[in-house]
Amino acid sequence: TVQSALSTVRRADMPPHLAQILTQLLAQQPESAANKQTKSVPVPEHLPRLLHLLTKNYPAEYHAAILMASLPILGTLATHARAVYFDGVEHSPSFLSCIVAPQASGKSCTRKIIELLMNKLQQQDNKEREKERKWMEEKRARKNSKQQPEDPRAKIRIVPATISNAMLFKRLDCSQDEHLFTYAEEIDTLSKGRKSGAWSQKDDIMRQAFDNSICGQDYMSDNSWSAMVRVYYNTLTCGTPIAVHRYYNDVEGGLVSRVCFAQLPDMLGAQIPIFGNLTADEQAEVKIWVEKLSKIGQTAAASSSEESADQKTPESSPVVYELKRVKEAIWNWMEARRLEYLETQENPALDIFRRRAAVIGFRAGLLAAILCDDKETDEALDFTTWVADYVLSQQLDMFGAEMNRLMLEGETIAHSKKSTGNYTSLLSKLPTEFTLEELMARRMEQGYKTDLKMVVYRWTHNNIIEKLGKNRFRKIG
Repeated sequence: TVQSALSTVRRADMPPHLAQILTQLLAQQPESAANKQTKSVPVPEHLPRLLHLLTKNYPAEYHAAILMASLPILGTLATHARAVYFDGVEHSPSFLSCIVAPQASGKSCTRKIIELLMNKLQQQDNKEREKERKWMEEKRARKNSKQQPEDPRAKIRIVPATISNAMLFKRLDCSQDEHLFTYAEEIDTLSKGRKSGAWSQKDDIMRQAFDNSICGQDYMSDNSWSAMVRVYYNTLTCGTPIAVHRYYNDVEGGLVSRVCFAQLPDMLGAQIPIFGNLTADEQAEVKIWVEKLSKIGQTAAASSSEESADQKTPESSPVVYELKRVKEAIWNWMEARRLEYLETQENPALDIFRRRAAVIGFRAGLLAAILCDDKETDEALDFTTWVADYVLSQQLDMFGAEMNRLMLEGETIAHSKKSTGNYTSLLSKLPTEFTLEELMARRMEQGYKTDLKMVVYRWTHNNIIEKLGKNRFRKIG
């Protein structure tokens, strides 16, 4: 009987009639602030020169995705740039970007940008990999010898998406506090790696990569790399909407708020997009900008472009930029989003996502200022606030509703374990008819930290109060 029950195929899909009813009910629901269509954030008309060159040969609807894709690449090149944020910490140009688009929608444009900007870095990595390959061959040849060849500590900065944790820590340790970079053209590669263990526990590392915190491992075995390193790691991934949501399936985990998402337009029924190419002069100009970013913080330059394999790389140290205007622009932007949330109190995801969107915008402002000849021009400020606006709008569009639902469920479960009488003293301090501002003042006096929306929701749900109008309520009974 048990075997028969277990072998029976159970229906997994929703009955068609029930699905139809639910669809009709959802269509009749009024649109809330959390479910509204995310506002469009147009790309600034005037961009720093390099960013203009990167976007000029693509259709306008691709410009935002191109700019988001370029952030981790440019951040890797300008790895020694730093700027002090409001928290007093020096921030580096660290970015985790994800381009979201249906199949055959033109995600390959990201590969062209990588080839254009990271060609020189790839050539340097090839030399380092060859040095490491020779060392491994010599090590195998002398495996029975007491005297083993010395590890050359190859400095390889472009690493594959399926890199193991041990190898990632080794690359970070050998990179001397310079950013590593990973490009995954299909985010499903990472999802599959989770199952096989190659990408296991990477979510924690990616969160630490955004914050540049210290991470590592410590094993007794000589066969694994043990090190504690500061994580400088930029990534660019691409994927279809379903694949992206499958990978970023933990909205509360804190990773989605650290990612720069960019959704490409749906190409169903549309003509194939036409991508252009830069002229020879424009490509030469791009190389000059790449050289400028790569040389930030260098104290010595190579004597010639044809370096020998054992020649030392010029020493570099971080350069801290003063970004007074960028910080002011980000502060004003954050304050505007805070007031926007307080107006309705209906979209907690807005208040959650705005904080890290501001950090991302600040870091983008650091790059923009460097690309404007180390000046905080109006173009740099416009790009700063645009990045913050765009990142926030994309995070809200993709994960805002889910974040609000989880917060509502979490608060409801947490407070359902407590007696509703806990708020009796708060309610008794209010008049029969009161406003949201009065409730806010009494709540602060009583020392409660629960979100106002949750207090109002519970009282209304339990028929303790009723709504009279916008931000006005009355006690029942």
